[in-house]
Amino acid sequence: MEFDPLSLFKTHISENSSGKTIFLFHGTGGNEMDLFPLVEPFENTHTIVGLRGNILEQGMPRFFKRLSEGVFDQGIIKEEAEKLSLFLNAWYKKYETSPDNTIFIGYSNGANFILATLFIYPELIKKAAVLHAMLPFTPDKLDLANHTILLTRGTQDPIITPAQSAALVDVLNQTKATLSVLETDSGHAITQEELEALHTFCNTL
Repeated sequence: MEFDPLSLFKTHISENSSGKTIFLFHGTGGNEMDLFPLVEPFENTHTIVGLRGNILEQGMPRFFKRLSEGVFDQGIIKEEAEKLSLFLNAWYKKYETSPDNTIFIGYSNGANFILATLFIYPELIKKAAVLHAMLPFTPDKLDLANHTILLTRGTQDPIITPAQSAALVDVLNQTKATLSVLETDSGHAITQEELEALHTFCNTL
């Protein structure tokens, strides 16, 4: 039987014939269903695809392994990003769509994984909303002038320090991506203000 790259991730899919797609990437301990409530207003206008991370940490799904808090296994990142690249290429071909008609939304570990894949395979991701993200690694010089990114962060986030947030913003600004940063007086949880910004972002597709 021929290998199907779409089997590389466990998914939950709500299909729509519009040709527009939203991919969802959960945080640590989440699953492919977790972020669907964030994009409920778009279920009738977009195909929505939730992915589950392949890595388990004490039984909790993640998209890549961490060696300690904020220290990531770079080999696993590259392996899993390659799997996602195969998945996305197969998806775009099967559904006759493209990155131009696709939005990626990730929270925490899922957001970090979107960034990692974007840095390695920039042609596969053009629009991304990364909620409570940090740098998965510092990329080589990148030109993301045709990419649009929404980054949200909480000033009271106990997991991501202000310095880590600032480092990510600095790197993204250097790529020349169209970057919007929403900072809220909150912790690591997603706020109503972020949800409203996310909906505005999705409406650009």
